[in-house]
Amino acid sequence: MDGVQGSAAPASGASGVFDTVACLLTQAMATLAEDPVRAQGCIVNAGRLLDGLGPAPSISGSGALAPWQVLRVRRHIEANLGKRLYGTDLAAVAKLSFSHFARAFKVSFGMTPSAFVMTRRIALAQHLMISTPSQLCEIALDCGLANQAHLCRVFRRHVGQSPAAWRRAAVVETESVARRRGRKAA
Repeated sequence: MDGVQGSAAPASGASGVFDTVACLLTQAMATLAEDPVRAQGCIVNAGRLLDGLGPAPSISGSGALAPWQVLRVRRHIEANLGKRLYGTDLAAVAKLSFSHFARAFKVSFGMTPSAFVMTRRIALAQHLMISTPSQLCEIALDCGLANQAHLCRVFRRHVGQSPAAWRRAAVVETESVARRRGRKAA
């Protein structure tokens, strides 16, 4: 699977993404009446972060992973996003052969294991870009990517713009909402 071993991913994982989404939605609610365009920007950024979580897994169905397997595999992926993840290791977590696991994973998640891992890495990168001042090269390594160029290439493919452009837009939006909230409180 994709990925090069880098520094360990922050413990935030999915819960950190959910915290960031909650913050963005709170900001959207606070600015909805006075500035609907800015509120919409917050909602769009929250949606982008949630897109990275992927579709809800199929709990039942012919050939799907069992609920306990879905949970174990998801937890393993989240805990190891900053490391190299192999399909055979994921299959072992689910206690299946690789070929059976790959088919069942696709039925459950609607995408291949490597596509899901990359989607989660992009979501983690988006979270880190919004919530930390880290440079893109550090974020790339924290997300299990080889380097900043690798991050830029896959980020553009998944999101449609460069990480730097996405970060600028997200930070400007977040700062603008924070300033408006500060003015409102004064």
